Amino acid sequence: MRILLLAVVAAFIGVPLHSAPGEAVSASPCHLTIHVPVGATLLVNGARTQQMTAVRRFVSPPLPVGKKFFYAFTATWTQNGALVTTQQQVDVSAGADLVVDMTQAERVANAQPKAAGPKSAFEKPK
Repeated sequence: MRILLLAVVAAFIGVPLHSAPGEAVSASPCHLTIHVPVGATLLVNGARTQQMTAVRRFVSPPLPVGKKFFYAFTATWTQNGALVTTQQQVDVSAGADLVVDMTQAERVANAQPKAAGPKSAFEKPK
């Protein structure tokens, strides 16, 4: 009997344990779907995204359950020859599935494009 017990225990050593159904998960990502005009520039927390489609999807890193976080979105596009910039702060949490429409977000008054800086560390600003 002891040999059988030892064989069973040895078989499970190194096998990852999974939580039982109904147990809380400690961290989970948030899924975000952002709507912007095609070709709009979209910044997430100040970092420009690479996607240029009208619907942009993102997955956050795993977020601790029970804690609140936020992402700050800024979208810029040209509409009827005028530059349009909108901003929205979105609260996120673990496991959330959110849709954000930047075309309906708060518009920034008198938005001006930023002046281009030096292209390299050796080029002086104009």
